[in-house]
Amino acid sequence: MGNKKEKINLPKEYINTLKNAKELYSHIFSFEIGLRLAIDNHLTEWIGKEWWNIKLAKDMPEIFKYAEEHKKQFFINKIDKSIHNIHFVTIGHLSEIVKKYKETFIPEVFPNLHVFLGHIEYIIKIRNCCCHMHPNIDKEYIKILEAETLILSKIINSKII
Repeated sequence: MGNKKEKINLPKEYINTLKNAKELYSHIFSFEIGLRLAIDNHLTEWIGKEWWNIKLAKDMPEIFKYAEEHKKQFFINKIDKSIHNIHFVTIGHLSEIVKKYKETFIPEVFPNLHVFLGHIEYIIKIRNCCCHMHPNIDKEYIKILEAETLILSKIINSKII
């Protein structure tokens, strides 16, 4: 039986990208949390405290159902109250939510929908490369992610938080 600290052997190209992936993931993690909370706060202000259970459940039942299914799979018996429903959906779902309720986000948060969608598209592509272990993650990915998240973060922070 092997040492408990052993890791699965990885090809060299994956080992070389591990440091970059770790740096990327920390940016992704903080941006996604901020985006989720900003969307939740904004829609709570515009639609009401029960926007998720009433409005989203009716308007976007597939996203609502996805979140409900993922809540059931949560590994802790009791879900911490600080975890919002919006934490149980994908970043792609977040984009769909912004599109669906664009009348509350445009121009209140984003100058137009294309600004949000253009930047979030790059963020999602880089996020997926990192989270799905793409072996060619390099410093260029980090620079692009930092630039794209900075632009959206500045817009969101100036309007919502």
